[in-house]
Amino acid sequence: MKTVRDIMQESAGFRFLINEINIVSSPGRKLLYNRQMMTLADDIRQQLDLLEKMQILVQIPENKDPIDRIIHDLITLKDIQLTISRLSRGEISDDIELFEIKQLSLLNESIKALLKQIRCDLIRLPDLGEVVGLLDPDNQGIPHFYIYSAYSEALLDLRLKIKQTDISSTEEWEAFRLQEQELEEEIRISLSQKLRVFADGLKVALEGLSLLDVLIAVANWSIEMSLCKPGISYKDTRYEALFNPAVKRFLKETGKEYQPVDIHFDKIPVLITGANMGGKTVLLQTVFIAQYLCQFGLFVPAKNAMISPVEAVYFNNEENRTSQNGLSSFAEEMVQLNELVKAVRSGKKVLVLLDELARTTNPDEGKAIVSSTLEFLAGQKTSGLITTHYSGIRVECRKLRIRGLMYEKLSEKIHLKDLNRYMDYRLEEVEMNEAPAEGIRIAEIMGMDEEIIFKAKLHYTGKKP
Repeated sequence: MKTVRDIMQESAGFRFLINEINIVSSPGRKLLYNRQMMTLADDIRQQLDLLEKMQILVQIPENKDPIDRIIHDLITLKDIQLTISRLSRGEISDDIELFEIKQLSLLNESIKALLKQIRCDLIRLPDLGEVVGLLDPDNQGIPHFYIYSAYSEALLDLRLKIKQTDISSTEEWEAFRLQEQELEEEIRISLSQKLRVFADGLKVALEGLSLLDVLIAVANWSIEMSLCKPGISYKDTRYEALFNPAVKRFLKETGKEYQPVDIHFDKIPVLITGANMGGKTVLLQTVFIAQYLCQFGLFVPAKNAMISPVEAVYFNNEENRTSQNGLSSFAEEMVQLNELVKAVRSGKKVLVLLDELARTTNPDEGKAIVSSTLEFLAGQKTSGLITTHYSGIRVECRKLRIRGLMYEKLSEKIHLKDLNRYMDYRLEEVEMNEAPAEGIRIAEIMGMDEEIIFKAKLHYTGKKP
């Protein structure tokens, strides 16, 4: 099953979102990046409910200071799985490993007290007070370790002798030092044996603190990015005011507004048409991102959402294509399409996202491939969004059109950077089989040579140039 890390490598938009999550510890990042895509509705709901509860906690004003302290302390959380594993096998811990165990135990006890202060029972941390007592005999409460003299009166007496012995008395001094090292090793062995029974608790602490780091960071991120908790549906997928966070931020930085989109789809594929630059690709990329976010137990970029879980998402976007077989883009696309067909035939529940399918072959054959794919998906009752600029596709399916250019607002001359202001990215139901013809007008707006535009219009209308 795919992980968060896998999808970060596939999608720049998804990677942008995950990189915005301010996880402060390396174990926390590892935990999130290795999270697997969930397919069972109950598993997804459990993660979403957990996140929702944390989001409520982080928004309570009196919790701000304790949570800030938790975040600050979690910066020191280290991945000591190997140390814990060695301890559980009965191996002797060295001073660095004993320091790591002490640091984790102190962190566990400190954060456990802070969680109690904010009445958070979402994370169950073990009681490691006895571990702290073993590794902090002087009760200093600081993340530092060495073989303390408090462990042994013999060690204390020996260290006093070493301190009082003239270092020029080499043989006597070295004999004392050797005895000291032997006593220290005996103490390490004793400590390791006593600590072994706490190995499972240390593992639980590491996992719990890592999850806490993820939950707090994701809760704050969800608020900052205006994400919503999706509902889980067994029938269809619905988004109200779906938006692409990366595009939205870019537009905001350039003084423009993002137009969110409402869309729903079920087990019948949907054909989406619209002009180039009309937002078809961004729409599919955003649905791709939202589907995976939901199935990783994260909130999604929309005002409201109901999402039907799937076992796989197939997206033919060029961003996800990395051919190493020397195939043409069309050939590779057909290989991917055939993999999709095999998955659907096997009974796997998939979400199909096909952006301008077969656009790199001749239009007649491309249209035929789009039509046959639509028929196949409809026959298999498979959810899918298929965008195209081909006209004349008469397959029985649901058809949507991106409204496109708002001609009533177009002036004689508009600057390319302002094109976004004259586009309507909302979707509308259509019955017609013709794709909108706005390519020449957009080319003209983008400053294409006047002679080319003039002759293109003549060709399009059937008049001889």
